[in-house]
Amino acid sequence: MLCRACHGFVHQVLSEKELEQSYHSVSALLGHADIAKFALWLSTKPAGFHPVLRR
Repeated sequence: MLCRACHGFVHQVLSEKELEQSYHSVSALLGHADIAKFALWLSTKPAGFHPVLRR
């Protein structure tokens, strides 16, 4: 399960096909440099923080 912010970011970075083929677990997602960097950054924010994601 992913939080809403992480879910949105994952879909900005990866296509549905990439998710299906290579990133079908949280550990696999965290192996992606951009996603790992975002998750680390988000972990420093207070509970309830909702980042604004670019479309």
